[in-house]
Amino acid sequence: MTDKQLLARHFDDVAPLRSRWFWRNYTYHAQIIRACHPFLNPGSRVLELGCSTGELLHELRPSQGVGVDISPVSIEYARRQYPNLHWVCADVENLPDTLPLDQPFDVIVMADLVGYLDDIQLTLEHIRRLTHPNTRIIIATWNWIWQPALRLGELLRLKTPDLEIRQNWVSPTVIRTILMLAGYTPLQTLPGVLLPFDIAGLSPLINTFSHAPIVERCTLLRTVIARPTEPNPEPEPTSVTVVIPTRNEVGNIESIIARTPDMGTHTELLFIDGNSTDGTVEKIREQIQAHPERDIKFMPQVPPQSPDADTPPNLMLKLGKGDAVRKAFAAASGDILMILDSDITVPPEELPKFYDALVANKADFVNGTRLVYPQETGAMRPINKLGNVVFSLLFSWLLSQPITDTLCGTKALRKRDYDAIAANRSYFGDFDPFGDFDLLFGAAWLGYRIIDLPVHYRARTYGDSKVRVDLHGPLLGRMSAIAFWQFKVRPWLIGRRQAYRKPQHPTAARETSERSKLVVRAGVLLGVVWIVVHVVRWLRH
Repeated sequence: MTDKQLLARHFDDVAPLRSRWFWRNYTYHAQIIRACHPFLNPGSRVLELGCSTGELLHELRPSQGVGVDISPVSIEYARRQYPNLHWVCADVENLPDTLPLDQPFDVIVMADLVGYLDDIQLTLEHIRRLTHPNTRIIIATWNWIWQPALRLGELLRLKTPDLEIRQNWVSPTVIRTILMLAGYTPLQTLPGVLLPFDIAGLSPLINTFSHAPIVERCTLLRTVIARPTEPNPEPEPTSVTVVIPTRNEVGNIESIIARTPDMGTHTELLFIDGNSTDGTVEKIREQIQAHPERDIKFMPQVPPQSPDADTPPNLMLKLGKGDAVRKAFAAASGDILMILDSDITVPPEELPKFYDALVANKADFVNGTRLVYPQETGAMRPINKLGNVVFSLLFSWLLSQPITDTLCGTKALRKRDYDAIAANRSYFGDFDPFGDFDLLFGAAWLGYRIIDLPVHYRARTYGDSKVRVDLHGPLLGRMSAIAFWQFKVRPWLIGRRQAYRKPQHPTAARETSERSKLVVRAGVLLGVVWIVVHVVRWLRH
């Protein structure tokens, strides 16, 4: 049974009690109603996706309303209770070509829905046909930090039980990014409620604190309001190079070529191999001969007899994947550069989303994030997931931009922007064996618009990961120290010096510059030593 079928059956089962839970927790739903009210005028047409048994749509009092839900039993309850509205039983990710009213809607409501969608961006793109320029999209979702309390509420029969399937992990920041990628302009994010039901009349008083600066991040409900973005002029035709670093991935080569779609005016597939020993190089050359219609190229990362090639086959070369990416980017011919990891844990079919974001000028640097949609079992070990979350929070603060997944290998940017990053690489130094931080630091330093694009993350079907927590974990600590110095400490020191600076002779200025470089290197060295010492102590214990 598929997840969709499980979802429909679950909501069929809870439909008889849904109305009781709605009215018991009316304070929660009233917040969504208040978010919609400014856009409800006489004659307003309202569409609710994921309408359940129809109470919320009924409470909005639309002049014309349509509710869509995947559960046949829920729709039948809605039809009996509210016959003045239109009800459709359908999967919201596969809506019928025509809906009742057959005209654009003024308000589209998605309450507690996005957590269940297979592809949020694609769903939002599909409903664009149901909007006009002034349509308001209202997306309401609950805060994941409330999950233990909500589980307790289910045990106490205070809320609708949730289906035990993995849901999408979405925050308001992620929702705003996906809306922008799907062609909408986020307008407002509203804080929610602290107490979703009334206790002795205290709910209104307690919920007044939900607007406090820190408390608003901890509220149960978050609501994002958006409208369709005016279409941009037709983008200029652009070519694409997909860089695929390989090391002992012979079992994935055919699938990569078969599944990577053509994008733009021309798509170049550029394989760069790190001295594979399992026949990967031979397989690439064989596929080049088998597919003359496609522009497939190959280049070695290092010569076969190079000392840099002397690395166990289950690890990446000492030079790292970052070295391979830099060499391939230098040789690439495309206007847009993409990285696709050869383990194809991120499906190649999702690369057009990266292309669309760049050509529509929605971003300068597109960073894949694997931490929104549910991952396949075994795709990422718990220790890796914890590390990703911790470093994402850290680097979001260091770079002053929200980054939800620093280590996702799938990234895209224009070649001219990469050339600017490469020209400024000396500011940070050649420090990154992975390549992810080299690009992220450079993009942030140059003020590029970085967006996280949610991707699906699959388990490996061939080969082994070349990254080891014990070997490569300390490198992440070193990169954190470098970012802290360059993005936080160094600008502060420069600002203080400039505040008290006196005019200097050119020779004295050069000497000061040299002293500054020495101070920077000493600071980075001390930071690295401090991190290594503590990591070693931690490993011993």
